[in-house]
Amino acid sequence: MSLRLRLFLAVTIVILVHTGTRIFLLSQQAREHAHATQQDQGQWVSRTLARTLTNAMITNDLATVRSTVELLYSEKKFRRITVLDDRGYAIADAQPSTTALVPKTPGWFVSYLDLPIESDSFPIDIGGVRYGEVTAIVSHGEVIEQTWENAQREAWLALIEIALLSFLLWGLLEAGLRPLTHLSAVVHRIGTGDFGTRVKHSASREFRELITVVNDMSEKLHIFYKERKATEENIQRLNQELEVRVDERTKELESANERLAYQALHDALTHLPNRTLLYDRLRQAMLAAERKHHSVALMLMDLNRFKEINDTLGHHSGDMVLQAVSSRITSTLRQTDTAARLGGDEFALVLPGIAGKEAAVDIAQKMLAIVQKPLLLEGRSLDISMSVGIALYPEQGNEIDTLLQCADAAMYNAKRNHSGYVMYSEMNDSFSIDRLALQSELRQAIESNQLELFYQPKIDCNSHQVSGVEALVRWRHPRHGLMFPDRFIPLAESTGLIKPLTTWVVRDALRNCCDWHQLGFHLTVAVNISAINLQDPLFPEIVANALKETGAKAEWLELEITETAIMLDPALAIDAINRLHGMGVSLSIDDFGTGYSSRAYLQKLLVAKLKIDKSFVLNMTTNANDAVIVRSLIGLAHNLGLSVVAEGVENNEVWEDLKRLGCDSAQGFNMSHPIPRDELLVWLKQSPWSVTDAPEFSRHA
Repeated sequence: MSLRLRLFLAVTIVILVHTGTRIFLLSQQAREHAHATQQDQGQWVSRTLARTLTNAMITNDLATVRSTVELLYSEKKFRRITVLDDRGYAIADAQPSTTALVPKTPGWFVSYLDLPIESDSFPIDIGGVRYGEVTAIVSHGEVIEQTWENAQREAWLALIEIALLSFLLWGLLEAGLRPLTHLSAVVHRIGTGDFGTRVKHSASREFRELITVVNDMSEKLHIFYKERKATEENIQRLNQELEVRVDERTKELESANERLAYQALHDALTHLPNRTLLYDRLRQAMLAAERKHHSVALMLMDLNRFKEINDTLGHHSGDMVLQAVSSRITSTLRQTDTAARLGGDEFALVLPGIAGKEAAVDIAQKMLAIVQKPLLLEGRSLDISMSVGIALYPEQGNEIDTLLQCADAAMYNAKRNHSGYVMYSEMNDSFSIDRLALQSELRQAIESNQLELFYQPKIDCNSHQVSGVEALVRWRHPRHGLMFPDRFIPLAESTGLIKPLTTWVVRDALRNCCDWHQLGFHLTVAVNISAINLQDPLFPEIVANALKETGAKAEWLELEITETAIMLDPALAIDAINRLHGMGVSLSIDDFGTGYSSRAYLQKLLVAKLKIDKSFVLNMTTNANDAVIVRSLIGLAHNLGLSVVAEGVENNEVWEDLKRLGCDSAQGFNMSHPIPRDELLVWLKQSPWSVTDAPEFSRHA
C-alpha cells in the first residue's frame, strides 16, 4: 500500500469519525427537540382547548363541545382528546385509529427517538369555579416526521462534506506527495545499485532540503561504491596472487620435503638407499619371507684396495669409481631387490624370495662378473675387485643385526681369502666365531673396566711445548693380550656397543684431565667419536653429563670426528656439532683429506681444528704430491680460520717441514708413542716437550 493511500485512508477515517460523532450529536439534539416539541404541543393544545370550551361548558352546550373535539382529532394530530365535566364524566372522547397515527418514517428511527405517550390536562376554570377538565394526548407522528426530515437533511450535508473533503484531501496528497513518491523511487533505485540517479528539486523548502540530502547521499554512495568495487577487485586480485603464491610455495615445500626425505634415506654420491632405508627394506623382506616361507639373501660388499685409488688418483676419481660400481650393481637387480651404500666403499644388497644358497651364490657370481670388468676412467683402465659376504634369512639369523654380523663376517673372510664371495658358515669361519665371542667379552670389558686409555701428546709447532693429548683406547684381553682399536671398534660399531664404549672413554679421559689440571698441567684431551655417536641425538647430553660428573670444564675436551661420519648424515651431524659447540666443547675433523667433505660443508661446521691424515704426512718429505696436499690443506684450514694438527710425524725432517709450512701442532712417534696415564705423568715431568703450567692451546679456536 502506497504512502499516499495510507495517508488518505487515515485522514478519511478521521473525517468519518468526526462526521459520525457530529451525526450522533445531531441525533441526540433531534431526539431532545422532539421530546420538547411533543410536550409543548400537548400543553398548548390542552390549554387552548380548555379556553375554547369555557363558554360551552358554562352553558352546558355539549354538542358544541363534541363538535369541537371531533374537529380537532379529525386533523389526526392527536392520539386522544377527552373532555370531562366537573363530576369527572366524559363529555367527549375522540380517538383516531392507530394506523392513521403511524408516522411515515423508518421504524428504527421511531425506536431511536422513543417518544413517550403522555397526556396533558388543563382545567376549565372560571372565576375559581371548576366546570371540567380537558385531557389531550398529542400524536408524535408529525414530530417524528419533521425530525426525520431534519436528520436526512443533516446527513446529506455531512455526506457532501465528506465527499468534498476527501476530494480536496486526495488532491492535496497528490500534489504534496508527488516529490516524495519520486524521491522514494530514486531511493529504491539507489538501493539496487543505480547510484547515478538524481532527484529533481521541488518547490517545497522541506522537500528541497530532503532531496539535496538524498542527492548528496547518492553521490557519496556512488563514490563509496566505486572505491569499494575497486577495493574488492584489488582484494580479489591479491587473493588470486596469494593463491598462486601459496600454491607455488606449497609445491616448493612439497618438493623440498621430498628432497629432504630422499636425502634422509639415500646416499648423496650414488643416490642408492642408505643404511636406514636398507634396514627398513630388509625388515620388510624378512616379514614377507616369514609369511610366504621363503628365504632372503643379504650381501655385504666391499671394494678391494679402494684406498689406493683415492691416494693415487684423488677423491674425485674415487667418487667416480663408486658411482660406476653402484651403477653396475643396480644393473643386475630385480625390481624387488634393494642395493644400498653403507658408507665409504661398502655396499649391501637385499634379495627377497631367494630359493636357497645356490641361487644366492649364482647372483653373487653374476654381479662380480659385471662389477669387476675393467673400468675406463679419464682415459685410464682400472681393474676393480670386490669382496662379497652372503648371509641368508632365516638360516643364519632371525634378527637384522645378527644377519648383518654374519654377512659382515663372511665378507671379511672373502677379503682375507681373496675368494670374491663367501657364504656364511659357522663351521668353517673361525673368524666369525671369534668375532661373535668378542662381542660378549667386549660388553663385559666395558662394564668391568678392562679397558685402558693411552695418551699421545700434541706438540705446539711454535712453542715446542705440549698443548694437549689424544686419548686412545686399548683392551687388555685375558687371552689375546693388549688389543688395539682396529680389532674391536668395528665390532662395537656393528653391535651397538660403541655407545657405552664412547661414554666410558669420555668419562675416563675427563677424570684424568682433571687430575692433570690439579697437578698444574693445563692440557686438553681429545677423544675420537664414531659416526654412530654423531648420529645419536642423545650424545650431546651424554657429554654434558660426563662433564658434570667429573667436574671438568667443557673447553678441556676436544672431540675428533671423521669426514665420513659427517657425510653419512650431514643434517644430524651439523645439529650434534652445533649443540656440542654451544656447550663449549671444541671439535676437530680427524683424518682430513680421506673423506668427501667440501669447503661449503667446512664453512657450515663449528669446528676449531683440522687433523691431516697421517697417510699424507708420513712420506711428505719424499713424496712431492703428499707435500703439496699437506701444504694445500694447511692453507685451506687457515683460510677458514681453523688450526691444523698433523698426525704421523715419525721423524724430525717431517717436523721441520710442518713448522715451515705453518702447521700449528703435530703428534707422532717422533715426539711420543701413545703411553698409559701413569707413564704420561712421568713424560710430562721429564720430556723436553713439556713445561709445568703450560697454557692451554687455543689458537684459532
